[in-house]
Amino acid sequence: MVRIASHIALVLMSNMMNQYILDPRPIHTRVTRTLEGRAQADLSTEPCKRFLKRNVGKRIDVVVLYADVDGSTRKSLQLSDRQFALIIQVFAQELSLVISSHEGYAFKYVGDAVVALFPVRDNVKKICQDAIHCSKNMIEVLEYVNPSLKSYGLLPFTAKVAFDYGGVLVVSYGKKLEKSHVDIVGRTISIVAKMLPYAKLTCIMAGQSIYDSLSDHESKELFTYCNAEKQGWSYIDERDGYPYKLYSLM
Repeated sequence: MVRIASHIALVLMSNMMNQYILDPRPIHTRVTRTLEGRAQADLSTEPCKRFLKRNVGKRIDVVVLYADVDGSTRKSLQLSDRQFALIIQVFAQELSLVISSHEGYAFKYVGDAVVALFPVRDNVKKICQDAIHCSKNMIEVLEYVNPSLKSYGLLPFTAKVAFDYGGVLVVSYGKKLEKSHVDIVGRTISIVAKMLPYAKLTCIMAGQSIYDSLSDHESKELFTYCNAEKQGWSYIDERDGYPYKLYSLM
């Protein structure tokens, strides 16, 4: 009974968190204050670093998700450095809140991109579903962010999102773990970065491993096949020797 009650409490808390993250009024308040120079969230990657340090030398299963500001180079030329930095800060802040609300970790902030990890603990399907919901919420939250940017005379932005599931190796670069840089290497993180250019505006791109993690009915209902080979996609799936398939999330 205690476990059931705890689970219900966690579900209710998660639902409340999602409502807060996607509520236009708090979003407007957060964005406005951030544009005024008062950041509203801690964008630390320390929780992810602690998780990875507990798994150094191990191969772990994760969903890797990349979210990237579309046309950032063009925007950086149209805006002052200060204005462009504020846009990137708002983007990172709001997407990081979405990631944490879906039990993911903010792994890296790379220029205008946010990289997230969703560790697979005991249920691959659930983690993949969490990443699917997270990616949808990312696109949704930006729809509420842009009006606030416009009210400050800043350019609205759109994002591209790509994610996939698979194994990565956790590695430490240094002699002392507590001071070392910890990273992940492997096919999964490499291929997700390569997937982003094939995502259209406000499109969410998923790899074949995500598609295969769901039931046939769920996959066909959620995804459409993206014939990326015609655009130059040439990565081969080592399991069968055929091009690795990409899908658009509907």
